Amino acid sequence: MSLPYWFGNWRLKLRTFSRARQRVCNWREAVSLRLNGGRDEVRVLRLRDGTQIACRGGNLDWAAFSNLVLLGGCGAGLDYLSKVGGNPLVLDLGANIGVFTLMAARANRQATIIAYEPPRPTCAWWKSIGC
Repeated sequence: MSLPYWFGNWRLKLRTFSRARQRVCNWREAVSLRLNGGRDEVRVLRLRDGTQIACRGGNLDWAAFSNLVLLGGCGAGLDYLSKVGGNPLVLDLGANIGVFTLMAARANRQATIIAYEPPRPTCAWWKSIGC
């Protein structure tokens, strides 16, 4: 990775590192995935709430993990889900590795959750037509 990468947006990098230490039991694995992101190895990251997530570095797996777990993306939605009564229906369309699905299941054990990730040939077709 280039020198400008390391110095650009250093506050975000520091916050991400700090939250990795707070939220991930094996946080060194998470940091290693990020630093060695060009590799296609899979590591299981264990969150402090007991959730385990298989993740690859340097691709959309890491982006989903980082955004949802480390940066708190979808926090308002998950807070709402934890407080709503009844048996809510949650649709995770484009579920990727299922990080949001797992977090939604933890937020409301009564929720019915449907997660969908299109198969690779479908994704390739969509890209071929410019989507």
